[in-house]
Amino acid sequence: MAAPLWTALATTVALTLGVAAPAAASHKESRATDSAAVDAPLGVSLFEPVGPAQVARMAKGGVGYARFPLQWNFVEEKPGVYDFSYYDSFVLAAARARIDVLPVLIGTPSFIPHRDAAYPTAAAHLRSFAAFSRAAVQRYGPGGALWRDHPGQRNPVKTWQIWNEPNLRIYAPAGKPSPTSYRSLLFHGYNAIKAIDPASEIVAAAMAPAAPISDRLFLRQLINSKGVPSHLDSVAVHPYARTPDQSLTILRRFMRDLRSADIEDGGVWVSEIGWSSKGPASAFQTKNPAGQAAALRAVVERFRRRSEIALRGITWFSWRDNKPTITRPPTNDWTPYAGLFTFYGFPKPAWTTFTKLAGGQPGVGPLPKEPYPQLRRWPY
Repeated sequence: MAAPLWTALATTVALTLGVAAPAAASHKESRATDSAAVDAPLGVSLFEPVGPAQVARMAKGGVGYARFPLQWNFVEEKPGVYDFSYYDSFVLAAARARIDVLPVLIGTPSFIPHRDAAYPTAAAHLRSFAAFSRAAVQRYGPGGALWRDHPGQRNPVKTWQIWNEPNLRIYAPAGKPSPTSYRSLLFHGYNAIKAIDPASEIVAAAMAPAAPISDRLFLRQLINSKGVPSHLDSVAVHPYARTPDQSLTILRRFMRDLRSADIEDGGVWVSEIGWSSKGPASAFQTKNPAGQAAALRAVVERFRRRSEIALRGITWFSWRDNKPTITRPPTNDWTPYAGLFTFYGFPKPAWTTFTKLAGGQPGVGPLPKEPYPQLRRWPY
């Protein structure tokens, strides 16, 4: 069975690392202050859009932003025809709740030849990605069509992330990760979005912690490429590790690498971090819900305590458990159990911990059942 894009990604990370693996924020500023680091907002990463009742629960709990895959292949099923209806109700619900959204532009359409979830590289296909990026800003950015239709609910998208973990084979053209080819994708997305909204914040994709090209090497080659620093408003990191202390070590190392490249003034997002509450043995499995809550508290406190690390946001992966049966292979995947809520909507201890750290309230009872378009599948 095909996997949704986010699940396919995290499964690949888990399989790469294995059980023996080591362990919304303001627009770009010249240098974030200590208080900005301490007060880094907490967000959640979604597998798919959710309905207004879940968004309301997020708002009550203090969720600052929701990161979600805005999948090109769902929006542009036919060349040149854009249909954002699958995402509109979620973006509107978030706007009503005053929750920012962080869309990840991702997912190559079926009419463009590609392998797995790889991004395109041909010049014509990169121009198609640029056109999709423009269409997304024209829909959800300042002055976007959605806000013209709903003027009383405006909360335009100001931050966009270009793809995800391009150092993984699943996202790499021909299964061969290449900083040079990702640079081309980044340039096309950046220029297209800035042409519509020059004040927008463009976030480069985070790298997977273990992959054919290591996160450090891929990032180093990327930021040393011609023209890249001028196309980086912000960068992202996924400091997955066995323990929160090891995650902090990864984050501090990441910041040192940025400083050595003289691009430390850009913003930094932790666009994914998390551990599961149960499931198969994994480097990211805490064995029980209490352990997951403890890991969440520890990692957020460590990240916020380091005043020299200026973060745009800390994103917990994920909002809600997923069905393990839709992953590949379910027996080796921790990601279905990384949510703050169970698949059936019951809050875990980690949700209460999250709300305390975010300055919100957990609410009472499970997430309400609500209709929403059926989960789309990644077509491979």
